[in-house]
Formats: sequence, structure tokens, C-alpha cells
Amino acid sequence: MGLLDKIFKRKTSKDFEVFSENKFKESVLIFDENKIPSSDRNIVIPYYPHSKEIIKNYHIKKLYPYGWDFKYKEKLRDRYFDENPSKCSGMDEYGFKLTNDWDHYDKWVTKEEENLESEKTKKISNYIKSDELKIELNKSEEIFQLEEEQSYIIGKKLYKNKFHKSVNGSLISEIERNIFSLNKKFKVIKSEKFSEQDQLINIYKKIVWFGYYYWFWNKCFSEEGYELREFDWGEYCLQRYGTKKDKDGDDLCSGYLTEYIDIHRKKYKYPKSVITDKELFDWYFGYHTYYKDRPNHLITGEYNLKNKEFDVIRYWFDDYIKKIRNKQETKIEWDLNIERTFRLIYNKLFNTDKKLPSNTWNISRNYPLGKTFTLMKDYIIHKKNPKDIFTLFDCLVKWENGILLTKNDKGYNNQEPLWIRWNKIIPHFRKMGKYLIKKEGGVRMVEK
Repeated sequence: MGLLDKIFKRKTSKDFEVFSENKFKESVLIFDENKIPSSDRNIVIPYYPHSKEIIKNYHIKKLYPYGWDFKYKEKLRDRYFDENPSKCSGMDEYGFKLTNDWDHYDKWVTKEEENLESEKTKKISNYIKSDELKIELNKSEEIFQLEEEQSYIIGKKLYKNKFHKSVNGSLISEIERNIFSLNKKFKVIKSEKFSEQDQLINIYKKIVWFGYYYWFWNKCFSEEGYELREFDWGEYCLQRYGTKKDKDGDDLCSGYLTEYIDIHRKKYKYPKSVITDKELFDWYFGYHTYYKDRPNHLITGEYNLKNKEFDVIRYWFDDYIKKIRNKQETKIEWDLNIERTFRLIYNKLFNTDKKLPSNTWNISRNYPLGKTFTLMKDYIIHKKNPKDIFTLFDCLVKWENGILLTKNDKGYNNQEPLWIRWNKIIPHFRKMGKYLIKKEGGVRMVEK
């Protein structure tokens, strides 16, 4: 009987299917905010514990922003020869003074730089102890505090914008997965461990904190200019990607990276209203380091289809500009329709299978406007036609406002405003105007 019992009680493949179904069956509980008792809505959201460090770092950066010592160091050579005129041995081809004692010069410069750094350290030390900074730090709780109700509203709106559905009426299990996809801090929990009421409360709390963290990071990356330290970038990475390491196991949040973002912003004069630190940070790992035919994200290691498409466009653009330049260099009759060329390039940026973040085209490595404008400027000077100046200016204004394409262009519905560095461009218009002023009708055109 024992053997027969074992045979008849033996589980079949069908039994295992049923068991598997039950084991992995999702919770069908629907979220309804009206079922959350008021007693469970009193969530105290402690402000970000490291906010004082963020604010302290921010005010120190205001004292000594990146490049504060550039002007000082540029004058070191002149100061050296003012103090040591006998060490000058003449001028180089660029007009710079040369020294006849490089060892003496290097030691003098090193000493001056050490004095400069010592003065900076002393000033920062005094500032950290000052009442002025204490007043600023006491504001940190107020700056980074947000009420529960506001956090919940932000969380709901963010969820709806990202997933095109309301949290109310959605499956709790689905809300959990979606929130986790955007913030790795909120891991999916096994619903069978909790009662229905506990599940509702837990998901409500997640939406509240989801909203708070979104609000917090946006505040840090806003025009207010709070500067994050390596530790804070690490916290951001944990929430965004679930790790502080890249796919090769190296630390994401090294001093090199934070310095890179700082240098990049100061060098290219990106205002934070155009490109935030977060966008620069995400761009660095998603689009900056690229090996042809290997468009993998540097953190997740995932194949980045957007990066692949971006790269195809960038190579097309470079080849297109080179072809036009070749016509110019080989002295073939150079005819160029400025408006049509502008529209062709602009359309290429927005006529994509995957909609790319428009800011990728604002960041210097991918900045198509620079080469495009230089090409048009050279063409105008070559053709000497005053009307082309106004055509070029009109195209730039439309480029900046996101209205360059017509309904016949495939990228028309996707076009967005792109940033223009007018401080770099306007001087060239002055030069073109001066060059063309002698041409017939040129004065009248330039005056307009």
C-alpha cells in the first residue's frame, strides 16, 4: 500500500503548474486613496539629513567658483618679470617673455600658487566658523522640508506624467513596479506578507516619498545652484540606477566626475535653466563616452537605442558638413541654400524613431549649430550677398524658438527650442556687416 500511495499521491506536471500559478499570482488589490485613514496620513518627512553639507558646499563654491584663480595665474608671468627683470631673455614668436632661468621661474611660480592656496584655505576655514554661514545653515531645514500632502500630490502627478495613468484605480503591484523603475530605493515587496489595509498604507507612503525625492533632487539641480558632493551624487545614483558603481565596477561618484561637470559648465557657459547638473550627469553616462557600434549605457550596461540613433545622426552630420567643405576647398562653384540647409540639419535632429532628449544637442560634443553657423558664415563672406545675412539670422531665431520646420518636414511635430550661444555668434555678424558694407545696397541692409 505504501508504494501505491506514493504513486497516486505523486504530483503531476499539472499540479506543479497550479502551484506555480498560485505562488506567483499577483495581488489584484486596487489602490484607492480614499481608503487611507486620516490617522495614517500623518507622515513626518524628515528633511534630507545631509542638506547642511549641501548648503555649506554651495556657499563655499560661491566664494571660490571654478576658474576663480585663472585671472590670477594668467598674470603670474608678468609679475615674475616685473620682480625679476634680469631673468628675461627676450620674446617668443607670440610675444611672450622668455626666462633665462627656468628653475628659478618654476620655484617662484610654485611658491606663489602655494601662497594662493593657503590664503584660500584660511579664508574658507574662517568662513566655516563665521556667524554668516551659521545663519545660512539654520535655513536648511526650511529649504529642504516639504509637507506630506504636497509630496503626495507631486508623487501622483509624476506617476501620471510618466505612465499616463492615475495611481487611483491602478493595481498596487503595478504601481510598485512602476515606481521602482524610476527610483530604485523603493523595492517591490511581497504583498502576501501584508494585509490589504497595510498594502494600501505602504503604497501611499511610497507615493509620498517618491514625490519628495523627486522634489528634493529637482531643488538641488535647479537654478538655485546647490552643489552636490560625491556622497550626494552617490545617493542620487542609488535611487536612479540602484548602484554606485559603473558596469566595470568603478565608483560612479568620484571627484573626477563632479569636477568634470563643474568644468564643463564653466567652460561652455551653460546656464542651469538650459542644462541642469542632473542632465549633464545623465548625459555623461548615456551619451558622452561612446565606442562606435557599442552604444551601451556606462552604468547599466544596457544597449541604448537612443544613444545608437544619436550617434548615427552625429556621424551623418559630420559627413554632410565635410562634403560641403570639400566643394569649397576644391573651388567647385559653391552654391548653398542657407534656409534649406538649416532645415535639413534641424529636421535630422528631430526626425527619429526614438525621441531623443533635446538637450543632447545643446551640449558641446553634440552641438550641431557651431559647425553649421561657421559654414554659413564662410559662405556669406564667399558670396558677398547682404541678403544672406538676414536669412541666416532668421534661421537662427527659428532654431532657438523651435519653429524652423514646416508641416512638410517629418520632424515638424517633434521640434523643440535649442539653445544658442549668442555671445559667440553676434561678433561674427558684426564682422560680416563690416565686410559687406562696401557692397552695393550693403549699407542699407546692414542698417536694417
